[in-house]
Formats: sequence, C-alpha cells, structure tokens
Amino acid sequence: MTQRSLAPAGQVAPSARLVQVLWTYCGGLNRDGIEDLRIALSKGQYAWLQGELSESVRDGRGMTELWLAVSPSAPINGRPPSNGQSELCALWCRLFPNVPFPKQVRTVREV
Repeated sequence: MTQRSLAPAGQVAPSARLVQVLWTYCGGLNRDGIEDLRIALSKGQYAWLQGELSESVRDGRGMTELWLAVSPSAPINGRPPSNGQSELCALWCRLFPNVPFPKQVRTVREV
C-alpha cells in the first residue's frame, strides 16, 4: 500500500521509518511509549532517528506528518491546529535531554 504524503506541495515528507517509529512509540504522546523509545535509543537502536528528526525539524519538512505521528488528538478536517512544533520540542527534550532542539532554518524568498 502506498503512503500518501500530507506534506504541502514543494515540501519533502519525512521518511516513512521516522513517521512509523514516532507513531508506534510516541502516538498520542504516550509517556510509556516515549520512555520505551528513549531506552531503545540509549541501547543504540534507531541510531538514525536523531539525525532524521533533527533534519526534518530544521528544514520544516513534513511537520504535518510528524505532528500527526505524535499528536494526542485527531486533527479536524485532516489539518492539525498547529504545526506541531511545541509537541515535537517536548518529545525531543524527553528523548534527547542533553541536545538542544533543532532550530528551523528560515528561507528568504526573492521578490
């Protein structure tokens, strides 16, 4: 089955594995699941996760999909009420307490 991207046109979606792991462990911002993922990361599992999540946050790619993966509630009309930055920041701080949350790179449009 092909996954449909919810990322806006021109925006690259986060990897399917990133969305899947976040949804599986952190869906609904479940404390036990987040703790399980933190333990798995400390044991060297999902070594790619920090880099991919950091890149997705910095680039602003697929924030809708990342939000949907961790959101404690379903969005209305398929759209989240926010871009999920605060939820992702809280999740990041739980998973990587000694690493600052990545800053989003702002691009300047030429007129």
